[in-house]
Amino acid sequence: MRRRYLTIRQFIESLRGKLLTDASHVDVRSFVASLADHGVTLHTANDHLTTLRMFYDFLNLGGLVGYSPPRLVRIRNRPRKPPPVLSEPDIVRLIQACKSKRDRAFVEFCYGTGCRPGEMRNLRIEDIDFEAQIVRVRGKGGNRVVPLGHRAGCAIRQYIKDRQTGFVFQKDYPIQKGALFVKGGSWIGVWRDYREQEGRQKEVYLGRLRNVPQAEAKAKFRKLLSGVQLRRPTRNTSFSQGGISRFMGILGRRAGLKRHIHAQMLRHSFATHLLDRGADIRVIQELLGHRNLESTAAYTHVTTAKMAKAIQQFHPRET
Repeated sequence: MRRRYLTIRQFIESLRGKLLTDASHVDVRSFVASLADHGVTLHTANDHLTTLRMFYDFLNLGGLVGYSPPRLVRIRNRPRKPPPVLSEPDIVRLIQACKSKRDRAFVEFCYGTGCRPGEMRNLRIEDIDFEAQIVRVRGKGGNRVVPLGHRAGCAIRQYIKDRQTGFVFQKDYPIQKGALFVKGGSWIGVWRDYREQEGRQKEVYLGRLRNVPQAEAKAKFRKLLSGVQLRRPTRNTSFSQGGISRFMGILGRRAGLKRHIHAQMLRHSFATHLLDRGADIRVIQELLGHRNLESTAAYTHVTTAKMAKAIQQFHPRET
């Protein structure tokens, strides 16, 4: 709010006594040009213009002005940043850092098909044709069919085992460890036994604190848990968005990657590595499910940067 107030105040000062209601688009353009002269970035200039548009829309709504002058002013589009990608060695490190079959299948499938994280959450086993090596994907760009590579297919098979239906990537419930604590001067053990429906909570008295040492209480507790079903039964619940985000963050740290890793980076890396190795950009467009080629063209910035680096490194006039 304070930033918007400062924008309006600066604009008033630039008018040099002229009323706000008498300002024209020429005044707005001059104000934006003065911002550029003072070294304001394109991003900040756009923010200033957006604030003035909102302000004059309010004045127009109240009948104080007949039109909104800032709406007649345009600033060139902000340069689109290349999407964050991982190198091929980084992808290998991520795969090697996977500890479970589900984690390995997720990384292999995401990087091997370029699917969106949301598409993978909704992916069902019925959508995969292992014999034809294709996957029917349902996403925001509509339905499409993508090839299923050998490594991704093997990882999926090892993960789903004998399952024939349901979500491919299911929510993973960790094995509970139970809890041993002191309550009212006594050792109390608590756990959920999933041999019963919904896992009824069990609470057991293990002796008085003054009579039973901690080591003995722990030994009693472990003995009680030895014949208990501690793992929650598998349910047909898809991998949640928050679960994917946490999993990728942990996996990135486990792999020793310094920056924050998210699932979308695997999709970006899929497209970039294909492009770097000579794949046709229109084929990549179909694989990613982009409606417009401009969306896919964002990945060419990465390749262009590598080309520029190669020229600087190897061209005889640049070395």
